[in-house]
Amino acid sequence: MNRAKNPNRVICKSSDLSNGGKGVLFSVLMQGRELPAFVIRHDEKAYAYLNQCAHLFLELDWDTGEFFDHDGEFIVCANHGALFEPDTGLCINGPCYGLSLTGISISESGGCVLMEDGRISLVD
Repeated sequence: MNRAKNPNRVICKSSDLSNGGKGVLFSVLMQGRELPAFVIRHDEKAYAYLNQCAHLFLELDWDTGEFFDHDGEFIVCANHGALFEPDTGLCINGPCYGLSLTGISISESGGCVLMEDGRISLVD
């Protein structure tokens, strides 16, 4: 990945993501704390969230970068089985029903997924 163009904003190449496929992990600095995050693709659009279940703040992926259920339709928490809508982060089933994942504003440009969220910064 070429981070030279936007060294503080490039998360990954757009081609690193496929619909319902493996996500890309990264870290962010938010309110002085380094936190795990991830980006996925659903319905041709990229979405990013902190990698923390809304229930107990445990990391969601059941294997590195594996966030989707078997059908590639919902983000699933490996610890409690909660299901989240990939486009909103809203929990639709599980112990955190009605709560949401913490979203991170991103965009895609020039074949890259870019950080747009001013509250946080990427950690190299």
